[in-house]
Amino acid sequence: MSQKNIFIIIIFALLILVLGVFVYKNKNKEFKNTTGVLKNSSDFAKADSSQSVSGRIYYTSTKDGVSKIISYDLSQKENQTIFSDADEDYKLTTLASFAYLSQEYIVLEKKDNMNQLVSIKITDTAEKTVLSDSFSLAESLAVSPDGQTIFFSNYKTTDGKKKYYLYGITRDNKNLRQFFESDVSIKNLVSNKNGSEVAFLQDDKRIVVLNLDTLKQKEIYHTSNRIYALSWHENGSLIFSESQGEKLVSGKVLSCDENGGNLKTVLATKNNFPDSPIISPDFLATAYSLKNFTDSYDANAEGEIDFTLISDEVVNKIGSGASLIAWGK
Repeated sequence: MSQKNIFIIIIFALLILVLGVFVYKNKNKEFKNTTGVLKNSSDFAKADSSQSVSGRIYYTSTKDGVSKIISYDLSQKENQTIFSDADEDYKLTTLASFAYLSQEYIVLEKKDNMNQLVSIKITDTAEKTVLSDSFSLAESLAVSPDGQTIFFSNYKTTDGKKKYYLYGITRDNKNLRQFFESDVSIKNLVSNKNGSEVAFLQDDKRIVVLNLDTLKQKEIYHTSNRIYALSWHENGSLIFSESQGEKLVSGKVLSCDENGGNLKTVLATKNNFPDSPIISPDFLATAYSLKNFTDSYDANAEGEIDFTLISDEVVNKIGSGASLIAWGK
C-alpha cells in the first residue's frame, strides 16, 4: 500500500473519530444529571449555583396510612414534621389548597363516610381549625389566597348521565353560589390572587379560566398530552406538569400567563415525572416531587422531593414526599 493511500486512510479515520465525538456530545449535553432531569433552554433569566434561595418548602408525605406535613428550612437544610394525622380520627386527603396570603392549608379530612373541612395554619408549627364538620365530598378543592372563599366541584347523576358543577362558599360555610356547570369533569381547581378568577382542568388536556364576576370562560391551553398539578403563582403565572405523550415515564413543568401567553418550559425530565411543582416567590427556583409511575397517575405516590435553580444544572434532593404545598418566604 502506497504512503498516499495510508495517509488518506488515516485522515478518513480521524474524521470518523471527530464526528463520533461531536455526535456523542450533542446527544448528551442536554441532560442535567443522572436523575433524568433535563437541562432547560434559556426561557428564564440565567440562575447559577452561586445564587441562594431562602425560606421554607412545605410538602406532604403519606406512608403506611399516615399523612404528614413537612417543612424544609433552606437555610438550615433540615426537615421538620409540623403536622401528622397519626393520632387523628380524621385523615388528610389529597383535596387541599394553600392560601398564601393567610398562610394556611385548607384540606378535606375523611373518617369512614364523614368529611370535614379544616384549616391548618402553616408556620413553624401547624395549628388546625375545623371550618365545617359536614362538608360534602368534592372532586376538586381550591381556596382564595386570603383564605376567605372556598371553591369546589361536584357532580350529580341524572338518568345515568353526570353533570359537573363548580361552587363557591365562604369559609364560615355560608353564601353558597354556583358558578359553572359542564358535561365534562372539573379538576384541579385553583384561584388567582384576588379570587376574581379560577382555573381548572377539563379532559386532563385543557386549562380553562373562569371569570367569577362575568361567568365567562376561556380555554387558555390545550395539548394532546395530559396535564396535572395546576397551581396559580402569586405573580400571576399558572404552573403545571405535562406528560410527554400518554404515559407518565417523563414530563415537563410549564408556566404561562392567565391568557395562555408567555408559555415557558421550567424544566423537563427523561425518566421520571415531575409532580406538583411549585416555584419560589422570586421565580428563581422550582421544587417538585420526582415520581416513577408504572401505571396510572397517583397524587399520593411518594417521590423524591427536589429543588433546583431555574436554568441551572444542580438538583438538590431534600427528602421523600407526595405533594408540594407551598414555598414560604
